[in-house]
Amino acid sequence: MQSRLVIALLASLILSSCDSVFSPEGWPVTVTEQREAVNHMVEHVKFTGSTADLTKQEKVLLTFLDDPKNVEAAIGVKSRENSHQWSTAEVYLVEPGKHVSVLCENGLEQKPVYFHYNKGEKTWYRVGNLEEKHSKGVPAVIVK
Repeated sequence: MQSRLVIALLASLILSSCDSVFSPEGWPVTVTEQREAVNHMVEHVKFTGSTADLTKQEKVLLTFLDDPKNVEAAIGVKSRENSHQWSTAEVYLVEPGKHVSVLCENGLEQKPVYFHYNKGEKTWYRVGNLEEKHSKGVPAVIVK
């Protein structure tokens, strides 16, 4: 009985710590920078870091995050009917062009999501954290 419990706990721990196991349907998404989306994000979202010199890949990520459906996929939660939609509330440019931390909210709850940019693949990966030795993560956005 105890061995089954230990196995179940270990399986749960492994699955929850491995952010590359669960990839939202349709990911990775190929995105082109859209000026309107970037401007909307810069004007309506709180930023930590300068928005004056955003890189192309950061603008593409902002375009991606301007769509509530992409935000829902990134955090793994769907908005409930007749309730507030999940959206981007804050963007932290931890390491400009490389690591971005995003705080998402729906009016009641907040959830963080983290992205790492792989320059060689021109792809943003959703990762579990931004620690020095984070996993590769799930490919989310291909920069076009």
